Amino acid sequence: MYGYWINGLLPKLIIVIVGLLSNIKRNLKKGGLALYSLSIKKTVIVFIFIIITVSFAFFFYFQKQTEQSIRDSMLEQQKQNQKDTTKAIAQHIRLRNTGTLQIQYWKKG
Repeated sequence: MYGYWINGLLPKLIIVIVGLLSNIKRNLKKGGLALYSLSIKKTVIVFIFIIITVSFAFFFYFQKQTEQSIRDSMLEQQKQNQKDTTKAIAQHIRLRNTGTLQIQYWKKG
């Protein structure tokens, strides 16, 4: 579900951001602090775009980490439940067989 965002769109957004940053760097080299040479509107749009992109990247990264953590936790819980159930079944079978053997032993004696 999120593979499209991480594998498809995120690299493209990073390329766009790198391109914008290189343009800003080029403008800085030309005229010192040339951020003012860009219009304020363009500068605001670039920074808003960067903030939104970074926010999405962090969101999907943390969501993937949280999802993996929950899956691992559920798997460990299921393994423990299965071990407990298997142990209970084995103990029940052992008690039942022991009880049956004792009854047969008493009948013979």
